[in-house]
Amino acid sequence: MKIAGFRSCLVDSENYLLTCQRYIEMNPVNARMVDNPEDHWWSSYQCHGLGKNSEMHQPHPLYLELDKNPKERLRQYRQLFARPMEEKTKELMRRTVNGGKVLGSEGFKKKIAMKYGI
Repeated sequence: MKIAGFRSCLVDSENYLLTCQRYIEMNPVNARMVDNPEDHWWSSYQCHGLGKNSEMHQPHPLYLELDKNPKERLRQYRQLFARPMEEKTKELMRRTVNGGKVLGSEGFKKKIAMKYGI
């Protein structure tokens, strides 16, 4: 059995955070480990979509901005999963993470390149 190592990338959270969360939380479904994201015990979907409390979870401010009402916020988050993610979006996520690249707008990428000389 081959175990994949941890991979990450810099993310323009304002434009891509919720897409990244959706991609990550759908990974167990895409790997056929579970039928639905809420079925994966270790997924943050338990917190984002179902409202489970966890001492290990701190919601991102952009998630909290979905709605001030917690029940409506949960509903809106679940709604993000109502349609399958486009294949081109999944491929962008894979390429970015596997290549250790920057995920974001062109302006964000330029800002990161200038700041870190990459």
